[in-house]
Amino acid sequence: MGDVNNFFRTVIQNTAAAERQKRWFFYGQDQWRVTPTLTLNYGLRWDLFFPESVAGKGQGGLLDLNTGDVRIAGYGPYGNNLNVNMQYQHLSPRVGLAWQWHQNTVVRAGYGRTYGMGWSGDIFGEVLTFSYPTAVQQNLVASNINYYTFNLTQGPTAYNFPAIPSNGLYPLPNGVQQPTRPLTMRVPTLDSWNMMIQQQLSNSASLQIGYVGSHGIHNMFDSSNQANPNQQTLDGFNCVASGAPTGCNLLTDPQTGLPYTLDERYPYYDGTAQADLGVNFGHPFGWTQALRYNANEATTSYQAMQVVFQKRYAQGFQILSNYTWSHARAHESDYYFINPRADYGNSYYNRTNTFILSGNWDLPFGKGKPLGGNLTGWANQLASGWAFNGTLTVESGLPFTPSYSLCAEDQDIDGQGGSLCRPSGIPGGPGATLGTQGFNATGHSEAYFNPVPTLATAGQVSGPYIRPFPGTFGNIERDSLFGPGLINTDLALAKSFNLTERLHFQATVQAFNLFNHPNLNNPSSCVDCGSSSGLITDIVASQDGTTMRRLQFAGRFQF
Repeated sequence: MGDVNNFFRTVIQNTAAAERQKRWFFYGQDQWRVTPTLTLNYGLRWDLFFPESVAGKGQGGLLDLNTGDVRIAGYGPYGNNLNVNMQYQHLSPRVGLAWQWHQNTVVRAGYGRTYGMGWSGDIFGEVLTFSYPTAVQQNLVASNINYYTFNLTQGPTAYNFPAIPSNGLYPLPNGVQQPTRPLTMRVPTLDSWNMMIQQQLSNSASLQIGYVGSHGIHNMFDSSNQANPNQQTLDGFNCVASGAPTGCNLLTDPQTGLPYTLDERYPYYDGTAQADLGVNFGHPFGWTQALRYNANEATTSYQAMQVVFQKRYAQGFQILSNYTWSHARAHESDYYFINPRADYGNSYYNRTNTFILSGNWDLPFGKGKPLGGNLTGWANQLASGWAFNGTLTVESGLPFTPSYSLCAEDQDIDGQGGSLCRPSGIPGGPGATLGTQGFNATGHSEAYFNPVPTLATAGQVSGPYIRPFPGTFGNIERDSLFGPGLINTDLALAKSFNLTERLHFQATVQAFNLFNHPNLNNPSSCVDCGSSSGLITDIVASQDGTTMRRLQFAGRFQF
């Protein structure tokens, strides 16, 4: 019908605007051999990240979420760095040790702190030059999904850049989106540590077992560098007369006796409704648009056990194998500024178990080798110089989050609201029902879990799942279920020819996914969407080695 519910565009006024940043780094380090078997390394690094600045007056701005004003570079009291506060305490200690416990046993351990360079190496990205008066993001949103913000016959409201106020403060109007960042240099910080035990098994073989861990603060979100602090809150706004959870009220304005509007659920709209709920955000700026906040506020953690076996070249054979058990967790951006725990969970990329076996074998044929050691001339050229190279990768599945079909009804009575669309689960239930069930040649798909009847009412149980009450999120954590695993085998066969003393030629054939094994993608995550629920319809094609079999032929001259 041409009715537009949500509209977004970037309007740029100054394409020549540019940002600058100074970074100074100082460090000192030392190594101390305490005893003949114990060595310590230690050091201290000092990182100075100065606030980004624009190249000239009026070439950028910075939205202050506390006042609702955009600071303009070079106007009023604001310098080209928009008066962002510097932090000087970015100190990074490092310590490591190597201890020869026994003649063939070495223990290594270390700890270090690292400060990250942020998004695209620019800490907070191009925030300043993508803000008024250089650029704006126009975001027009209808009050609910049953209405529209404009019709295509009229088109969107044009945005005209207003004059820059002399005091350097531009009150951000409703419907204009801006990226922003903290008013201090909040830099991604990672503490990491490890301990390894290395054991020499023979002159050519060794085994290593270790623990690796890290904890990050002031980081980006799991899959994004920014989040929306003006996301509508669900607390108290989505209650019904019957079947409501304990303590839920149909929220009305005590002055008018009328229900609060949907706009009043935005934290940066007027704060009145939230105050009545006891969750006053205190930002009465009348904003309904989304905001892009480069917060550097998320927390991450990583724990892993690593086992490495290595056999160096002996009789033309070399092997390297490793196994890793890991657990990575992080905050995601959705609903973060209202409830940080709501979207905390396993990292989307983390495969819990990974085993890799790789090897090289120079075949024992030809002059000086166990087989055909007396061959010469062309006979030796044909028999010698053959080599195998292969890699086997076995990994557990990638995580995913289940959803349910009527989530929008629970998020908001008008279908508007957050995107955390998770059911609750019976303890131990959801994960126990997962597993491939055989390829369906007709539908070109494979079932990974069986769909359940529609979760039609609040609190209804279907299979291992429970529909949450309106205005609440399910208790199944983000990315807590895991899809099918991955098996991949790559193999290469190479033949080398010594044409002259200084000219060599090598011919190679390489097979990727040698056995043409289909590594399945994650399933459709909706648990009650009928026949499509739980179906896998594609392979994992975004990771190296996960396409179907590919052959590659190569020739190389070396001179």
